[in-house]
This record gives sequence, structure tokens and C-alpha cells, in this order.
Amino acid sequence: EPSHVASIQKRCDASRQKRAEEGKDQLGWIGYIDGSDTYMTTESHNVGVRAAGAWIRAVDAALGSLEVEKSTKPIGMALTRPPGHHATYASSNG
Repeated sequence: EPSHVASIQKRCDASRQKRAEEGKDQLGWIGYIDGSDTYMTTESHNVGVRAAGAWIRAVDAALGSLEVEKSTKPIGMALTRPPGHHATYASSNG
């Protein structure tokens, strides 16, 4: 949902700014997105945007929107890590 993404962007930007004003490293922990197990850092929004861009580019490549060798079959791959990629059988984890 766009409003959820915008709220995450605002939280990341505000936290990064506050940390800079305090003389701290701008990369840092903010809190949990869902109040449970998916944590957020000051770079979470930027990382998510880049991951989404990687998937869009992969789809464009597979559909032929990008210049690729025409003798190959359409294929695309994006090496990204989704939320929950640290989860185990017994425990959910960001």
C-alpha cells in the first residue's frame, strides 16, 4: 500500500536526520514495522526500493524490453532477500 511505504520512508528519513543531528552514524535501528518481528533500520526504505527496482528490471529483461541477445529465451533473475529471510522452522524473524 502506498501510504504504508510512504510512512516507512518518512520514519527512515526522520531517524537518519535525527541521528545526523546527534552526531551519530546515520545507519541505525529504528524499530519494528509490524510491532512483532520485522525490524527496520534507517536504510530499510532505500533497500526495499532498490530490491523492487531489481525485480522490475528482471521482468523487463525477460519480456524483452531491455536490449538482450535475441537468440536467447526470455529469462530474468533478481538476487534479493525478502522480509522474513532469517526465519526458521520454529521462529519468524525479520
